[in-house]
Amino acid sequence: MPNIYSLVMQPTNSLTVNSDLINALTSPIRQYLTKIEWLDWTENIVSDYTVDVLDGSLNISKSNDIRRSFSMTVNNSTGLYIPNGARTNMGVKVRIKRGIKTSSGDYWWNRGIFVLTDPEAIHKSAEKIVNINGSDKWALLNGNLAGTLTETTEITIGTNIADAIQAVAEDAGETR
Repeated sequence: MPNIYSLVMQPTNSLTVNSDLINALTSPIRQYLTKIEWLDWTENIVSDYTVDVLDGSLNISKSNDIRRSFSMTVNNSTGLYIPNGARTNMGVKVRIKRGIKTSSGDYWWNRGIFVLTDPEAIHKSAEKIVNINGSDKWALLNGNLAGTLTETTEITIGTNIADAIQAVAEDAGETR
């Protein structure tokens, strides 16, 4: 679990201390939450299908070019995911959020936007589930799901690294 104080930092780097949040994070009994939002290509929320998720995991590694990946198992008893498929096509985007329940409401932290890579339907008698895997958006630029970066990019010394990465991604068509 990340440092408690790093979780409540605001973009302005000022510390917002909410006693309900601190109490929830330090309590011996915690109720963690997960939310899965399906997104359109421009990353607007299409729907939330968290209720269908039966199990899952999120992996974060700084040693790979694809730093974040996930896998989840969803209930497909209604056929919502496969064979209808639009929700599980490769390249569909989802946002995963983790949170914690407090006495004053739910607090959420964005864990990333991912693209689906390889859905797999499993039908065993009455059990109908779909295993869904996803990778961070680098999969759209490294050739796994889409094109690759083919141009050489020169970055001027002193350029902010975030600005440089954003410029390269925008040149490749990723605008968010």
